[in-house]
Amino acid sequence: MSGVRWLLARKGPPLFESDIDLATAALHEELRARNADFVALVESAAPASRAGAGRVIVVPAAFHRQFPRFGGDGRVVREVAGSAGFEVETLPLTGTGTVDENARVLSERLDGSRDRVILVSLSMGGADVRVALERTPALADRVHAWINVSGLLHGSPLLDDLLDARFPSSLLVSGALRAMGGSRRMLPGLSAKPGAPLSARFRTPPGLLAVNVVGLPLREHLTGNAAARHARLAPLGPNDGSTLVPDALALPGLTYPVWGADHYMRAPGVDLLLARLLGLLARVPETDLLGMAA
Repeated sequence: MSGVRWLLARKGPPLFESDIDLATAALHEELRARNADFVALVESAAPASRAGAGRVIVVPAAFHRQFPRFGGDGRVVREVAGSAGFEVETLPLTGTGTVDENARVLSERLDGSRDRVILVSLSMGGADVRVALERTPALADRVHAWINVSGLLHGSPLLDDLLDARFPSSLLVSGALRAMGGSRRMLPGLSAKPGAPLSARFRTPPGLLAVNVVGLPLREHLTGNAAARHARLAPLGPNDGSTLVPDALALPGLTYPVWGADHYMRAPGVDLLLARLLGLLARVPETDLLGMAA
């Protein structure tokens, strides 16, 4: 069911509790309509089977080792792909490296690949992929498809708040990052400010199939810190609690919007969605899917 129709059908609180809920529901409907053929293919696809095995490389999120409970380490991806017979590896990132450092690791891994792989990037991992591809466009030839999950492709205004913190708040920011094993040096590369490294519009290299998986939560779907982050970004538009949804899209590419999911894809059925996506990528010719991308 589309976002707007879901809101119309639901019972309980007033229809539109805030403009951001209406905007989020409308964007969900728009993304489904714009990607209607692809969405239909995904929702009718059989999960990946061992007959479609290949290699999957997970590009994990920031702090994935320090906070695995959020799923940024790609555990669900590894379980789904592994059970379907794919060879799966996680790019060996520390979780506290800069975008530049992570992109270099990815470039070296792809440059040494004998087979074309499926990349699955999570959160900051999307920025790592973006920077690697922009620096070395030929790497796209080593990638069969790129599944970009909640990608920080254009950074996050939330991180700009941390960068702009003044004394004594800046000390608190630095202390919190150190407590997590990181440092402020991670932040500039993920800035969303004009002129920042990720501020220019990113375009997927020609011939590379990009599949965006983005969450579109309403306020009622979120609690705790996720709700607070979502509210902080709400004046800027629909967001997943960490970045603006339009900024998370690799274009041209295909998009599957996940209703009610936050930045960490915490929503029912995400494992089945990943299994169907992998099955689709293994069975449907790449050129057919590229023809749907916009």
